[in-house]
Amino acid sequence: MQEAAVDADRVYLAAIDKFDAMLSRSNTYAPEALYRWGTALQQRSYLRPLNSRDKVRLLEQAKSLFEDVLYVEADNKMVKEALSSCISELNYHGRWL
Repeated sequence: MQEAAVDADRVYLAAIDKFDAMLSRSNTYAPEALYRWGTALQQRSYLRPLNSRDKVRLLEQAKSLFEDVLYVEADNKMVKEALSSCISELNYHGRWL
């Protein structure tokens, strides 16, 4: 199980690197890229133990990215739902640290 988590973590890190590279080229797709980056971080947090500080750190980074998207696209329902989910997870996991 641990090996699978490490492999999945590598995939998420590669995806994040690609999003970062794409953002450096053009801002046209920045909101979409930031949303997907936040989603990748949120999903990556699922690979961490429930009471892990690393899990909370990943969720906080995802939350920040979702908030950045909403600053530009305030009516984006998909991002609002992702942010709400992230905040709920942070509230739940924050109790255990």
